[in-house]
Amino acid sequence: MGDHSVVLADTSSGNFTLTLPGASSSSGLKLQVKDLNTDGGLTISSSDGIDGLDFVHLAGAGNLMPSVEMICDGNAWYIISASEGLSFGTLAISEPFDFGASSGTLRDLTDQRSSPKGWNSNKWDNDTNSVSYQTTNLSFSGGTYDAFDNTGSTGIGQTSSAGSNYRGLDRQLSTTLSGEVWVSYLVEPQALNGLAHFGFRDSDTGYGGPTCDAVGLSGNTTSIRPFFFDDSSDTYTYASVELTEDITYLVVLKLDIQTSADDSVDLWIFRQNDVFTSTEAGLGSANLQITTADWNDGFNWLRFGGRPASGSSSADAQTQYDAIRFSNSSGDAGVATVLEGQIIP
Repeated sequence: MGDHSVVLADTSSGNFTLTLPGASSSSGLKLQVKDLNTDGGLTISSSDGIDGLDFVHLAGAGNLMPSVEMICDGNAWYIISASEGLSFGTLAISEPFDFGASSGTLRDLTDQRSSPKGWNSNKWDNDTNSVSYQTTNLSFSGGTYDAFDNTGSTGIGQTSSAGSNYRGLDRQLSTTLSGEVWVSYLVEPQALNGLAHFGFRDSDTGYGGPTCDAVGLSGNTTSIRPFFFDDSSDTYTYASVELTEDITYLVVLKLDIQTSADDSVDLWIFRQNDVFTSTEAGLGSANLQITTADWNDGFNWLRFGGRPASGSSSADAQTQYDAIRFSNSSGDAGVATVLEGQIIP
């Protein structure tokens, strides 16, 4: 490559990833990348970072073929400009559980990303039976969802199935999230005779919870429904939508975290081949809306896990998670970031 290079990429035959050259050998290089497909679908990755991120994702904006211009200072890559009509989103978490070829418990594995973004010890129960890691991956096809970080041998986390107590895991975020926060993740209930929690905290203290306001799935072999759990009153509010075992769903959350006021959460859940677009309006009506949540002034811990129903066997409460994404970008930028990537329409 010269001091100024242009890469033309055509994703019309399918999405793919362009890996940038190492920063140490590219000092002073200015690089323009343009996708010749208006639908977008190009991921650009760098082990040295792009504006502090592991990768960026180009998605089309109407009839516009997306493009981005970057420069390298010898240590990392930096974005100079992007196509008109494109804005920037930030992923606070993009977790595909891609830890390698061996399965095991998550608390025995180390996240390949930098501290403090790794998974920490089991905080819901001190038993050896914690959330497990598997080497298969969930897949989802529908709307404008792009599995840009969920391909190949990507693994999944699976809620613990043993005993009658809550079992789960904490994950610390690199920053405290507040204001408007968007979340997406894939979930597949399997033998869910109990509860599967996905919650948020401002510390990692406490056992036997989730000890925080949370969303999740509750049910058995005949009826599974999304819920919101209010930790302060120990009550559940259920959505009316019915789900089915052994089917992968896409969950999208909009959290609105206020200072000294009630917080809110909107929950959407999509089935395979559902039609939706990467804007708040394009998601349609939320399946569940709560205006009395409380995450103090923000959160910096994710907690997920499961609890078998009282009196059930240890083979129950199996739920699988994959492709967990958090964005602290607001509005349509946040929606598109958690659904499609980091450079978004």
